[in-house]
Amino acid sequence: MSLAFLQPDKKVSYIRESLTDEERLGTPNTNFYQNGKRAALIVIDMQKGYISPEPKPWVRDLSPNIREITDTMVTNVQKLIKASRDSRIPILFTGDRYLPDGSDAGIRGEKFPQLSEYMRAGQKWVDIDPRVQPNDGEPIVWKQASSGFFGTHLTPMLIDRQIDTCILAGVATSGCVRATAVDAISSNFRTVVVEECVSDKNVWAHKASLFDIWRYIATVAPLEDVLSWLRNFSGSTEQD
Repeated sequence: MSLAFLQPDKKVSYIRESLTDEERLGTPNTNFYQNGKRAALIVIDMQKGYISPEPKPWVRDLSPNIREITDTMVTNVQKLIKASRDSRIPILFTGDRYLPDGSDAGIRGEKFPQLSEYMRAGQKWVDIDPRVQPNDGEPIVWKQASSGFFGTHLTPMLIDRQIDTCILAGVATSGCVRATAVDAISSNFRTVVVEECVSDKNVWAHKASLFDIWRYIATVAPLEDVLSWLRNFSGSTEQD
């Protein structure tokens, strides 16, 4: 399958204009991630505060189709989670969570006051959305920064499981997904973002970030390609 974000779009015309003839074909770089031997799925910030359909006190207006985009993404993440469980691929979740008084939100909380006010321990918005609820044994890595790696135990948890490849899904493409992809690569993990399993309230930022991740940071692959890979995954994913 070809990558949809590389198709013509007048809103992000620079993407097409900067491509080589070969890149315009939109062929995913499958070898980059499929050469990995032990993969893990990292589900990023699929929390009620970010993806649940219920109204949120800090959100006034939404783009007309953002609910449909988000719900479609959730359905795709469900497929990816099921395939990972079927293939016994380890799954780790990340989520934003601050102290009950929000005092550890730092500069990020200054820029986004709603984080320190609503994404606190004990608030319902912090909970993982029930549509993608972790199973027993699937840890949640709580964080205070954009990246799932920064200031957390995610790297040693992956090393302990002998993981060499990270499959990324979740929200938001231009924020925590991108930051986690950068740090995954910086930590020497093969990294692939699953195109249909990430979303952003800003469609322009979503496509631009996918382009940057694909060309400059890690790689991006269509869901069906990743599902096919998982179905035929030959690397051992069990702990010795």
